Amino acid sequence: MSLLALARPGVEAYAIEFAAALSPVLARLPAEDVAEIRRRLGQIAEVAGHAGGIGFMVLEGLGIALRLEIGSYVVSYSVNDSKRTLTVVSVVSLESR
Repeated sequence: MSLLALARPGVEAYAIEFAAALSPVLARLPAEDVAEIRRRLGQIAEVAGHAGGIGFMVLEGLGIALRLEIGSYVVSYSVNDSKRTLTVVSVVSLESR
């Protein structure tokens, strides 16, 4: 897999935020799982920093959250280009689905 990012010198990664309601959820997860989730989101935030503002289209009926499978979890997040943030709104175990 290769990542494509537009070369824009001096551009910082988007900030990663977690919804307040996720605090108890994250506290129950193994530390190594939380570290992997943060690492993968950090990669996305880095690419978003370079490609931010290009925009994307949300398909009708799918809502505004993007979903990503990280390890044994599905992480839902939204991207705000104007605030340059990536906000995690849910973390759900694949085993509980």
